Amino acid sequence: MYNPHAKWIWLDPALYPQFQKTFCHASSGDKKDCSFVIVDFKKTYPFAKKAVRLTMDVCADTAFRLWINDRYIGSGPVSAGGDYDGRLRTPPQGDGSGGAVMPYTYTNHYDLTLDADSLTVFAKVQLSPSVMTQTSWGHGGFFVSGQVYFADGTSEEIVTDETYQARPDYTLSAVNQADYTRELPPYASAKETTCIWQVKPSPIELLEEEEIAPLSFEVQTIDAQEERTFTVLFDKIYSAYALLDIDTAGLCEITLKTFEKEEQFRYAEQIRTDRSLTHLVLRMTSIGGYTVTVKNCGDKPVQIRKASLIFIHYPAAQEGSFICSEDLLNRIYTVGKWTLKICRQSLELDSPTHQENLGCTGDYFVESLMNYYAFGDTKLTRFDLIRTADLLRMTEGRMFHTTYSLIWVQMLYDCYLYSGDRSLLEETEDALHILLERFASYLGENSVIENPPDYMFVDWIYEDGYSLHHPPKALGQTVLNAFYYKALCTAAEIENILSNPMAQTYAERAKALHEAFHTQFYDSEKQLYHSGLSTPVKASFWQPENSSKRYFSMHANTLAVLYGLCREEDAVRIIRRVIEDKTLITVQPYFMH
Repeated sequence: MYNPHAKWIWLDPALYPQFQKTFCHASSGDKKDCSFVIVDFKKTYPFAKKAVRLTMDVCADTAFRLWINDRYIGSGPVSAGGDYDGRLRTPPQGDGSGGAVMPYTYTNHYDLTLDADSLTVFAKVQLSPSVMTQTSWGHGGFFVSGQVYFADGTSEEIVTDETYQARPDYTLSAVNQADYTRELPPYASAKETTCIWQVKPSPIELLEEEEIAPLSFEVQTIDAQEERTFTVLFDKIYSAYALLDIDTAGLCEITLKTFEKEEQFRYAEQIRTDRSLTHLVLRMTSIGGYTVTVKNCGDKPVQIRKASLIFIHYPAAQEGSFICSEDLLNRIYTVGKWTLKICRQSLELDSPTHQENLGCTGDYFVESLMNYYAFGDTKLTRFDLIRTADLLRMTEGRMFHTTYSLIWVQMLYDCYLYSGDRSLLEETEDALHILLERFASYLGENSVIENPPDYMFVDWIYEDGYSLHHPPKALGQTVLNAFYYKALCTAAEIENILSNPMAQTYAERAKALHEAFHTQFYDSEKQLYHSGLSTPVKASFWQPENSSKRYFSMHANTLAVLYGLCREEDAVRIIRRVIEDKTLITVQPYFMH
């Protein structure tokens, strides 16, 4: 619960002017005068009586790990969301270098049992985003607001203020570089910093973190001046942080490389130490195993006493099941459910390594459909939809991927159908209007979408040297119009539920587009829908010069049938052509669903 006595705190700017400012997104272009640093915060509260319970809300800019009385509690904060590249608007404060700032910062809420006569709060807080799902408001900050409850029924507030101690942790110079031989500065009083964050409690469950042991492991002893590489394997791929327990009395240098499949390395970590410690990497990746190369630079043996993972994921209170007589289908369900589980974090990810933000709606729509049958909990999907609505309001309906913004409408309606949560539609209705008014402005005199900023995303495929990630008009226009038509039909359904007269407006727009779609895109000779008009366009980085060629794809014709855009009597014939005609541009797994 937010306490007005709690302050946002950070390093003293008089002592550490270089560690104040940060960029707002990992892909921000301007990172001048911005630094990466981990900051340690600590405070001990002594009590004259026994504390039995602690409730607290914790937040930080950009990321944190939290310990209470030397016990690791968890990490955060919940992702604020945002678009793919985060560069759609300037931060309102103007002190961050490039990137979009979502309107809210979300707190982690903890409810812990205690049995102690003191309380020590310790946190490591990261300045500067290192993955796409991390965002910053342009300045470092840490925030705690809590209450300690005692055995005698009384309580006492716990808040961050200038009595907290803080110091930069120079051992971590980058998200994947640790040098424990570096000297740490002394702690100094933290300083209150201007509150530029709009704090809200997170509506979703805290992520679960658990240690996973490898399939087999023996303590590795590396003799003086020896270099050795060994491999650690796990039973499956996890969304996780690698963990090493290192015992050394002299200098050693360690390289840790993670992989999903052996020798296909995804991430590398450099560790340098001359003392024993446990090292937990900062960056989550998808890990099926990792290699560890230890170079013992000293004159005494080095031991790796443990190599494991901290598996992190959104909790699943219940899990669906599937069984049939076909073993392959049983295995597909099991693997699909596990893949979904490791992608469900504080938002639904495209992968634990890539960690794309909420602008990747096409992927998250597929994940939400899987989730209804794999886990059944709609909280995370609902929150993804709410955060995307915030994004649409912030950008006046413009998302990086044009088709994905329209798919959000389908995802929204399906979440309502599976949950019965009418309030979700009410909370997002204004964002829906903003989105569809933007697309209405893209219509040409021929009554189809003619002048959008781009036609992405269609699929992960190339045709004639063009990527269907951001195709030219001739390869993307029909698909975008089909998604717009479906969004209009779905919006009409939503507005009918909400008893809003806009339902008729959207239905009329859909009818007009239905007629124009067939007129503009149906090829009578081929008896198929082509992929877009060959008329000239104003080219941009994400929209190539148009092609003069007429293309025919499985994508355009599948959507024409799926959404009822073709004549009813043509539907079976067209879909048979989609299945059998090898000359059509084919689809990749993304589009298959």
